[in-house]
Amino acid sequence: MHPSEDVTAEAITAGTINGAWALRLQERKGSIEPGKDADLAVFDVEDYREIAYWVASNHCAFPVLNGQVAASKPC
Repeated sequence: MHPSEDVTAEAITAGTINGAWALRLQERKGSIEPGKDADLAVFDVEDYREIAYWVASNHCAFPVLNGQVAASKPC
């Protein structure tokens, strides 16, 4: 694994499951599991590790809120 891949994975973890724990919302948010809220963004990239390199542009394909596609247009 390249060092930048570690940083990307750590950033995603910090913003998802660790963020939910910090806010004491880990029972409802922070990971994709049955029974959780399923609030997430789907990105139009080849590999999740690309997301960190596209921060200045919007590559979000669509948001999902409560398990339902929230918009047909990009985020």
